[in-house]
Amino acid sequence: MDQKTKDEFRVGFEIQLRHLFYSKPEFPYLQSMGCYHVFFQVKNDVDDFGFLILEWECLAPKVWNWVGTWVDTQEELENYKYKRESPNIDLVKIAKIVAKRLALAHHKNMMRQQEIEDFENWSEFHKASPKPFLN
Repeated sequence: MDQKTKDEFRVGFEIQLRHLFYSKPEFPYLQSMGCYHVFFQVKNDVDDFGFLILEWECLAPKVWNWVGTWVDTQEELENYKYKRESPNIDLVKIAKIVAKRLALAHHKNMMRQQEIEDFENWSEFHKASPKPFLN
């Protein structure tokens, strides 16, 4: 298959893949989850059309869009620019944030449990005879 025919097929495949990608339920939430690069391998039993890479990029001020790029081989995909750009993520800070949130959730759960127990004790106390004085 010559390059011109391959490029024509790629245009059609990209339209179909974008339609499938945009119609997925997780699509609106990908950027908030930190997913800015998605790739699809396009091949059949006879032909290999390469990989479609969709990247979330800013095209103009306040205009964001998924930009498509095609690469031919697995090696080109591995050497693509988003693989070289390592994000500056401090895993220690993330672990501290997660631990703090878990501790707060546990504390809130314990306080709820204590309120339930206090309410149960109060209802037993309220049913008691003779009734004690409450100040």
